[in-house]
Amino acid sequence: MLSLSILMATFAAFVVLCVKPKWGSYIVWFVLFTYPHNWWFQRQWIPLNIGVDDLFCILLFLIVVLRRNLFGGVAVRWGYAFWVLSGFLWVASIAIISGSLDAPAFERVLYYKDVMKLFVYWGLFYAILHCIDDVQDVRRQFTWFALASVVGGGIVILHGLFPGRMSAWSNPLLLDIEGVTGRASGAFLNPNNAACIMACSLAMIVTAIRLQRSFVSKLCIYGLCGILLVALLVTRSRSGLLAMAGTFCLMAVVGQNKRVAWMILLGGILLGTFFVGIRQAVQERVATVYSSSSGTWGGNVTGRVDMWISYVQTATPQNYLLGQGHRAGIARNSSETHSAYVSLLTVYGLGGLAWAVFSVGTFFRKAFEREPYEDPLIMIVRCGCVWALVAWGIYAMSADAISSQYPRYLLFYMVVLLDRASAISCQVSQEVLWEDEYLDAMESFEEACEPFETSQPECTSL
Repeated sequence: MLSLSILMATFAAFVVLCVKPKWGSYIVWFVLFTYPHNWWFQRQWIPLNIGVDDLFCILLFLIVVLRRNLFGGVAVRWGYAFWVLSGFLWVASIAIISGSLDAPAFERVLYYKDVMKLFVYWGLFYAILHCIDDVQDVRRQFTWFALASVVGGGIVILHGLFPGRMSAWSNPLLLDIEGVTGRASGAFLNPNNAACIMACSLAMIVTAIRLQRSFVSKLCIYGLCGILLVALLVTRSRSGLLAMAGTFCLMAVVGQNKRVAWMILLGGILLGTFFVGIRQAVQERVATVYSSSSGTWGGNVTGRVDMWISYVQTATPQNYLLGQGHRAGIARNSSETHSAYVSLLTVYGLGGLAWAVFSVGTFFRKAFEREPYEDPLIMIVRCGCVWALVAWGIYAMSADAISSQYPRYLLFYMVVLLDRASAISCQVSQEVLWEDEYLDAMESFEEACEPFETSQPECTSL
């Protein structure tokens, strides 16, 4: 029954993609956030274990290029998002190739597969970038991404409750570890990835409450936030908990949704207090961070600091210049960096550091720029992207979010969504200004013509 359902859902997704490319850019998030990794891995119908999710992204890119760029008249959008995506593609590819030079010849095919995966990322977000044309498309993207995150969060919760029955969604490489730790990951490959998506999606969704007028709509959004919050706690990810707590504490102090932020924080505390399973799991994870009795940090914390030092010490001048890539870094240090900030220089080189400075700086400039006439939805999207990036940045302090698949999806999505929202807002504002200038010119012309109309002599009959 499960196999039939997966195959039917896959077939339906590909049919929708071929018929409506824009719809494909919406449902791609359901494909990615509900993808049964272990189920497809056991079949191995495609060489090199290439996933059906990758095929969907490739097909989406090809259809968008053909139907929208070549035959639909949609010009290539050479904007901020395009250069961020392309810049990372080149920086990461150079780093991976540089790292592969030190690897045995028989392992280099894995490095080349990593480069191919980068092109899949680029193609996916190129397609999404060229499927957002107006404010309604921004709304649909925002909505579908939020719903897909909630559905993915539901799978994480079910994975925590029924790990055996939900093993189809597990990472096939972590099945034994999940059985020991009891941590849930759903379709996000590992619990930390899942926690990152939950925390950032939660930060985005709460900003949409300001757009709702009816009590029922607000109640529904609160319910979605509750699912994401429970899923985050089920992952038992300390990095995710830190990202959520830090983001909503900041939002409660300096944000525009202070009351909602306090409610989310209170909800997390209540869930961790009254639900025994969640409380015990969170206590076990938090207790390993710092021992108040001995006054020492846990092994996990000191281990990550040691790993940061190891990456800095083992990186060669070539690594600092060109990078070494994620796989070569693990081969050299026996683990990932556990920090995106350490990875920028030691894994991706000077190019990665320059790319990050440009990307983040331009991101915040676009996020805080305002147009004379701006749709309320655009303002919400800007705000949501900023808070999601804050959560992502806090999470990245203790996890290599820039090299992990799902946090990388999230980062590029925020870049694309913000870029298109800003461009559409600028276009709409210019159209409104032009219309106002035209109306002002017409009024001035009519006022200038009034003296001539009133000074005309009256006609008298002979």
